Amino acid sequence: MDVERVLLDESQASGQALIAVDSGSGENSIIVSPGANSALAPEHCAAAGALLRDASVTLLQQEIPEETVEAAARLAAGTVLLNPAPARRLSQAVLEMVDVLVPNREELAVLTGTALPDLHAVADAARTLRGPAAVLVTLGADGALLCEEGSVHLIPPLPVTRWTPPPPGTPSAGPWPSPWPRAARCTRPPAGPTPPPR
Repeated sequence: MDVERVLLDESQASGQALIAVDSGSGENSIIVSPGANSALAPEHCAAAGALLRDASVTLLQQEIPEETVEAAARLAAGTVLLNPAPARRLSQAVLEMVDVLVPNREELAVLTGTALPDLHAVADAARTLRGPAAVLVTLGADGALLCEEGSVHLIPPLPVTRWTPPPPGTPSAGPWPSPWPRAARCTRPPAGPTPPPR
């Protein structure tokens, strides 16, 4: 992974997102503390202009200021995907620069200012958005709803096996070495979640 454009801001903490999951329904709530993400500015996008123009896909989200989202979308020459999380209203100018908008049901409700009690309401709300060529609404256990060119398609959820990660402090290094070559000399564990026990 190329990290050349990662910026360090000594005056800000790293951004964090804490995810609370309802054990009964599996629905989550995300509590965001943007930290240094809130300091990303349009001039940072301008400095990365060549990279944004050359990218075939630019993926944006709203943990950065709206004016920075707009600046990045304006510079992007390829497909622009926007995950509008955390939810906040978007200007029409930003929506018109987005090719694929990927909100969840709650984010779509904020974007449209509409209650979404059922899938018909979700489809109607997604069709009201002007600008994106496609709106893909993620629906958790209900799958996803794709609206493009006036058509609506319900995409069924994929079956998944649910597992619970070990509690904090539990020794969980056991599965890590298996994918590493025996001769590899590692100085830190791999990035990402601990794989489920075998």
